Amino acid sequence: MNISRTVLEESRIPKKYYSTSIENREVNKEALTRVVKFLTAIDKNEDLGMGLLFVGPNGSGKTLMLTVVAKELILLGRDCMYTTMSELIDLSFNRPSDISYADVLRVKHLCVDNVWMPNSSAVTNVLKHLLTERKDNLLSTYIATDLEVGDFVEHYPNSVVLYCEEQLFQINLQRV
Repeated sequence: MNISRTVLEESRIPKKYYSTSIENREVNKEALTRVVKFLTAIDKNEDLGMGLLFVGPNGSGKTLMLTVVAKELILLGRDCMYTTMSELIDLSFNRPSDISYADVLRVKHLCVDNVWMPNSSAVTNVLKHLLTERKDNLLSTYIATDLEVGDFVEHYPNSVVLYCEEQLFQINLQRV
C-alpha cells in the first residue's frame, strides 16, 4: 500500500525518505525486527504511550529507521508527525512554522529526529516539557539521537532520563 504525497507532506516526513519502506535493503535488519515486533503490538503500546529510542553514531541509519516507523504508523491509520529537535526549539520560542507547539503536544505519534546534547537550559526545558506532557497524556514518542543513555543522565533532568527508560524501547544502531 502506498501513502499519498499529501499525507507524507502533512506528516512532515523529509522528501528524501518518501520512497523508503520497511522492505528497504538499507534498513538494519536487527533493528527492523524490533520495530516490526513493536508495531505488531501497536494497540497495546499506543495505549501505554510507549515509543522507540534509536541510538547510534552519525550515519548509522537512525533517521532512516525513524521515517520507516512514521510511514508504517501512517499505513496503520495512526496520526503521526515528524519533526527535529531544532524545530522543537524554534516552536517553543514561537518562531514561524507551518505547525505549532500545541500540534506537537497533541499528535498521537511524534517522531523527533536529531535530539542532541543540550547547550542551554532552553533545550533541556523544551525536551523535559514535551516528554512530560506526552507521558501524562499517554502519547507515543519516537526519538533518534546520537547521545548514549549516559549522556542523557549527565545532561538532562531525571524526568527525561526516566521517560526514556520507562516509555521508550531502545534500539542501538551501528554504522555499517
